[in-house]
Formats: sequence, structure tokens, C-alpha cells
Amino acid sequence: MKRLIGQKVVDLVHLNQLLEAMIAMLYQPHHHRGLKEAPADALAGTISKRQVARTQLYEVFLDEKRLKSNRTTGEVDIQGDTWLVPDALRGQRSLFLVDPAADWDPVVVEPGTGRHLPLRRAQIRGEDAPAAPTR
Repeated sequence: MKRLIGQKVVDLVHLNQLLEAMIAMLYQPHHHRGLKEAPADALAGTISKRQVARTQLYEVFLDEKRLKSNRTTGEVDIQGDTWLVPDALRGQRSLFLVDPAADWDPVVVEPGTGRHLPLRRAQIRGEDAPAAPTR
């Protein structure tokens, strides 16, 4: 525990390990006045009633963006990529759910129903592609 005070943080993973060590070594065994016992003893074997299904857990970390798609093409730029919205949503300002880590493709939330609709990645036509650099 004395070494943790002067510990230099290397990266985000190391910082998370230090946090977990502090919780496990200081917080969990320490007597809590409100609980009248240590949190490790009070919470042992309990499961939260507010659990999120594993299939929906990734949605908790998505960013919400309100963007307007192109009226004629349905294109919208999200994180440097061009996506196509469904035809019914062309030209509208819509709510998009975007993964900040870009592990998941963005989705658009259908107005009224709240359903998540998939987006298609726009294809770049040959004449619109950037020219290859010449040497």
C-alpha cells in the first residue's frame, strides 16, 4: 500500500489496475459507518436488481449525435465516414448512436418508435475517389 502513493501511471490499463487495487485493499475491507460493516461483507454474494442484459450492455457506452442527412442522397458524415440513412429519413435531423471506439457501426434511432435502424456505408464512385499520390 505504501508503494501505491508514489506509483507512476504508465497507461490507462495500469491506472485501472491501480484503482481496482485501491478498492480491493482499502475500501472493501474498511468498516463503513452507514453499512455498520465492511462493504466486502455487506455486498458478498449479492447481485444488483438493475442489471443490464449483456446483449444491450454496449448501448450504454454509445454517444448520441443529432445530425441532418442530405436531402437527395441521404448521406451523413459520422466519425470521418459517410453513411446512408434509410430513404424515409432523408433530409431529416435524426438521432444517431455512435460507438466512440468505432468497434460498432453507427445506427439511427427511428422517430416515434425508438427502433435502431442500421446504416449502410456509402460507396465511393471511381470519379470521386482521391487521386493516388504520384512520386
